[in-house]
Amino acid sequence: MSTGEDPHGNLWTRGVLCGIGTLQGMALHVLTLDQWQEMNDPANLLAIRIFLWAAPILAVLLIRRTDWIRDIVFALVVGLVAALVYKISLEYVGLAYGKSGWPRGASSFVVAFGISFLVILVVPIAFYQAAREERRFAFPYPQLFLNAWTNKLIVLVAIFFLGVNWLVLALWAGLFKLIGVGFFADIFFESWFMSIFSGGAFGLGVALSRERQGTIQALLKLILTLFRVLSPILAGVILLFLAALPVTGLDVLWETKSASRILLSALFLMIIFENAVIQSAGAENSFSKLANLFVMAANCAMLVLALLALWGIHLRVDQYGWTPARLYMAVLAAVGLGYAVTYAGAVIVKRKAWIDGVIWFNPILALGVLAIAVLIHLPPFEPHAVSANDQLARLRDGEIPAARFDFAYLKFKLGNAGTRALTEMANDPALMARSGVAEGRNAANKAEYYRRGERSGPSVAFSDTELRNVTAYMEIFPARSAPSAAAIKTWVNLARWEFRYCRKTTAPRCAIIIADLNGDGLKDAALLPMSLALKTLLQRADGTWEAGPTLQANKRPKERISRADLIAAIRRGEVRLVPREMQDLMIGEVRFR
Repeated sequence: MSTGEDPHGNLWTRGVLCGIGTLQGMALHVLTLDQWQEMNDPANLLAIRIFLWAAPILAVLLIRRTDWIRDIVFALVVGLVAALVYKISLEYVGLAYGKSGWPRGASSFVVAFGISFLVILVVPIAFYQAAREERRFAFPYPQLFLNAWTNKLIVLVAIFFLGVNWLVLALWAGLFKLIGVGFFADIFFESWFMSIFSGGAFGLGVALSRERQGTIQALLKLILTLFRVLSPILAGVILLFLAALPVTGLDVLWETKSASRILLSALFLMIIFENAVIQSAGAENSFSKLANLFVMAANCAMLVLALLALWGIHLRVDQYGWTPARLYMAVLAAVGLGYAVTYAGAVIVKRKAWIDGVIWFNPILALGVLAIAVLIHLPPFEPHAVSANDQLARLRDGEIPAARFDFAYLKFKLGNAGTRALTEMANDPALMARSGVAEGRNAANKAEYYRRGERSGPSVAFSDTELRNVTAYMEIFPARSAPSAAAIKTWVNLARWEFRYCRKTTAPRCAIIIADLNGDGLKDAALLPMSLALKTLLQRADGTWEAGPTLQANKRPKERISRADLIAAIRRGEVRLVPREMQDLMIGEVRFR
C-alpha cells in the first residue's frame, strides 16, 4: 500500500464498491424492461430510479469496512428521502409523462429537481463524514470543506475512469470487427451490458480514487490554486460591471431577457471561488493584501448583484405573473441574497477577520439550502400551485384581459393546479360572464396539445381536429384532393410539430401534393413544411399508410429557393413527376438509391 493510501482501500473495498455499482446497473436496466413499465405507473418508476441513483452513489463514496452497516443505512435513508420528495412532488403537481418516462414539457421542474437532487446528495454526506471522523455529533469546518471537495473530485475521477474503460471496449470491439468477428460489438452495446458494466466500472473507479488520497489531494490543491488566481479577477470584473451600470443604465440590462441568470451565475461563481481559497481560515489560506481588498469589495458588491437579480425577476412577474421557472429563479436569487448579506455582513462587522465570519456561517447556510431544496418541491411552496393561483388572480383582477390570457398554459403546463384553476374559473359566474373568458376556457379544454407562440405573445394550443383539417390552412394539389382522414391521422401522429407550425396561420405556408410517388399505382402524399424538403407518406396495398423518405431539393450552390415561390408554383399547377437522373443499384438484397 503506497504512502497516502486510504488504509481501507484494499481488495475488500474494490470488490464491494464494484459490486454495488454492478447491482445498481442491473436494477436500473430492469426498470427499462417492458414488464416493469407495465406493472408500475411513471411516478413510481421515476421515484425508484431516483433512489437507485442516489443510494448507491452515496454508498460507494461512504462505505468503510469498520462502519459499513451505518454507512449503508445512511445512504439508504438519504436515497429514500430524495425519492420520496420527487414522488410526492410528481403526484401533487400531476404533470403528464412523455415517452421517455420523464415529465413532458416541464423542463424547469426537471432542472430544479436536478439541482435539488445534487444538494440532497452533497450536503448531508459532508456532515455525516465529519461526524464519523470525530466519533461524535460535531462538524469541524476544515473537515466539512475537505469532505465536500474530495467527494466531488472522486466522482469526477471515477467518471473519467469509466470513460476510458468504454474507449477500451470500443477499441476491443473495433479490432475484432476488422477480422469479421462482431460478437464483442454485439455484446458490448446491448443495453443490459452497458448498464451493468458502467455501474461496476464506476464503483471500481471510486474505489481506486479513494485508495489514492495523495493523488486526490494533489489534484484538489491544483484546483484551489487556480481558484486563488481567479477569485480576485472575478471580483474585479464584478466591481467594473457595477461601476459601468450608472453609465449604461438598467434598461439595457433588462432588454437582454437573461440578466437575472447571468447576475446569479456571477454571484455563485464568486462564492465558490473564494470559499475554495479560504478553506479553514489558516494563515496559508488567505489572499494577498491587494487581492483581499478586491474580494472584500466584491463580497459587498454581491449584495447589489442579488438585489438586481431579484428586481429583474420582479419586473417579469409584474408584466406576466408567476410561472414555475420564475419562482425557481426567485428562490435561487433569495439563496444568493442570503449568502450576499452574510458575506457583506462579515466584511462590515469583522473587517480584516471577515474570513472567520464566513466560515462560521457557511455550515448554517448549507443546511438552509438543503432545507430549501426539499421544501421547494412540497406543498404549500410548490411553484406550480403558486403560479396557477397567481395567474387566476391576475385574470380576476383584470391585470390581464381575457384576449391575452393563456388559458391553455393552465391546462398543459401547471398540472393539477392548473386544472383546479380552470374548474374554479367555471364556478365563478362573474368571471365567466366577462368577454372572452368562457370562450378561452372552452378552447383550452378542447385542445389536445400546446404550442407556445411568439416569445412575448400569447401561447397557442391546437387540437388534433384542427390539425387534421388541412384544407383550412394548406395549399392542396390537385385542388380538392386532400388525403384521406386515415392518412392525415397517421401523418399528424408522425410529424405533429410540422403540422402545428403550418397551422400557426390560416394563410398557407405549407402544401400537400397528392401523387403516385413510388409508381405502385397508389396515391401517395408529400408535405412541404417549414424546411425546403418534402416529407412523404406512402400508401400500402391494404390501405394503411407509412412514412416515406424525405425528398431534398436539388439546388445549385448559392441558389436560393423561396417557399413562397414554391407555393405559387403549386397553385399554378406546375407539379409533375419526373424520372430519376440515376437508377437504383441492387447488390444482393441491398438497394442503393
